[in-house]
Amino acid sequence: MTNQLDNDKLPVAAQRVAFALRTAGWVCFWVQSVLAVVATIILLFAIPFAIPSATAPGSSTSAGTGGGVFFALCGLAVLGYSVYRAFRFTRLSRELRSPANAVRPKKADTIKQVQLTLMSNLLGMLLTYSAFRHICGASQYSRDCCPLCRDYRCSLVARSHPQAIVQQLTVDS
Repeated sequence: MTNQLDNDKLPVAAQRVAFALRTAGWVCFWVQSVLAVVATIILLFAIPFAIPSATAPGSSTSAGTGGGVFFALCGLAVLGYSVYRAFRFTRLSRELRSPANAVRPKKADTIKQVQLTLMSNLLGMLLTYSAFRHICGASQYSRDCCPLCRDYRCSLVARSHPQAIVQQLTVDS
């Protein structure tokens, strides 16, 4: 009952922002936590195959694979920070619902927190995409083949690299 009375004293805008931050914070926290666990397990299983030991005879990997693993690990580290930032949203929501004006953060501080979280999420996506490009770009397939079906004659490649189609046709003839 006291909590309801305290919430009635808050401005409507502060109540809406607090509810949105709380909901978004918990959703992002759990989704990113699950994805972090899955990505960590996959990466732990992939590292032994991506980076061969120096003593293994006949083992070969592409030159960009090591960089890809590095960027993937950096992406996981930023993902961990993003999970913390998502949890921090729930604490920020609690501070916004506070009836005391001294505890409640200013609008500029709240916007700065949201911007910092979005920037960390974008950095994590950029690092993960860079890891993907390093690993896939260093794979056995050429950049001119279709990423879906690995065929040079695919219409996806024809739109972006028509010369690859012509070259492949002249080699086949």
